[in-house]
Amino acid sequence: GTLQRLSLAATFLQQSPCIILDEPTSNLDDSSVEILKTQMLAKKNLGSCVIIATHDISRVKDIADSAVVISQGLLISKSETQLTTAYHFIVRVTDEAQ
Repeated sequence: GTLQRLSLAATFLQQSPCIILDEPTSNLDDSSVEILKTQMLAKKNLGSCVIIATHDISRVKDIADSAVVISQGLLISKSETQLTTAYHFIVRVTDEAQ
């Protein structure tokens, strides 16, 4: 978890208009996930796009504007939970056909 937190901290220090995170909640405890979500929302509120690839959508779905599910390279479903001026996407990647 420590290496994951360090890597995420370095990512959020960047002044990038778009951040792509691959499994950002892996190896994090619940309090660290809450801190991560706060940081993602802060970036979003500054106008950055935050894209998340995760198998654990339940840990970040409450802060998403949009979500897509991709399975074996195919778009399975998509939804927009709410629209804001900046977009924050969740991409759920799965190996199972749905």
